[in-house]
Amino acid sequence: MTSQELRRKLQQRREGAAAAALTANLADVEVAGFVQDDVFPQWIAEAFAAFMKTSSTPFVRVPDGSTEAVIGTMYRQLLAVAGIRDRFYCRTGLETRPWMDCVVTGPDWLRSLRAEVGESLDFVSHDMTALAMTFDDEHELLGFFATAEA
Repeated sequence: MTSQELRRKLQQRREGAAAAALTANLADVEVAGFVQDDVFPQWIAEAFAAFMKTSSTPFVRVPDGSTEAVIGTMYRQLLAVAGIRDRFYCRTGLETRPWMDCVVTGPDWLRSLRAEVGESLDFVSHDMTALAMTFDDEHELLGFFATAEA
């Protein structure tokens, strides 16, 4: 076994424990499994990359220090306009299990994802025709969305 293979195996073990803890701590979200980046169409990676450019214009922005109600409304508005509803993929931040296949099971799912994954969230609709992304910039939370070209 090469050192790179050993490193990968150890990382898979560590991230397996992290993924188990993440799924156990989520409320009102069932994780149906994990998928790799290569299951998504190319336009999705291109859209996420485009959002990271300083020239990109967010769909919505919320200043730091906003109330929980304002932040929650921002997320709900962003996901609604993107058409992301009860089943979607959410980026985990884990290298070996980068995306969770999520099924909403109750009303507190969004707060739970934010608490466990963080404010910078990436979503892809289950049919892979839409995506939404949020990230915490220096002084505000930015939200973007895109849909597949028809």
